Amino acid sequence: TKAVRIVLDEGSSFPLHASAGGKILMNSLGDADLDHYIRHHFEQYTNNTITDETELREELERVKRRGYATDFEEYLPDVCAVAGPIIDVNKNIIAAISVAFPAVEKDSVDTEKTAEQIDKIAKKIQNAMKTAIGHQETSIAVKRF
Repeated sequence: TKAVRIVLDEGSSFPLHASAGGKILMNSLGDADLDHYIRHHFEQYTNNTITDETELREELERVKRRGYATDFEEYLPDVCAVAGPIIDVNKNIIAAISVAFPAVEKDSVDTEKTAEQIDKIAKKIQNAMKTAIGHQETSIAVKRF
């Protein structure tokens, strides 16, 4: 077996189109912002990175239908991930939560069951947020890319 260690510096970011969490967040973008991202930030990082616009849009539709996203070595070699959305009281995606695992474990990881566990955790976070803000309406400013 091969040991895989992922170390990220505080404030690190992942490209939206090449990470599970990023694909979740992309589904919160409007058409103009999505088009802008594709025109200006659509880079290939590995052989598995989606670099075709039609393929990306189809993947984002699958993410919407399933309610979770995957990344199979699309940004980092040897690393896969499953992610789900965190939704605010207004039903907006405001964050994503993901679990990464070594690519050598890909066949033994049940992505649907992992997504179900992520969804349970996301719901706990969402409930804690509702309690913390007292069900007030919130607005989140999205950082432009």
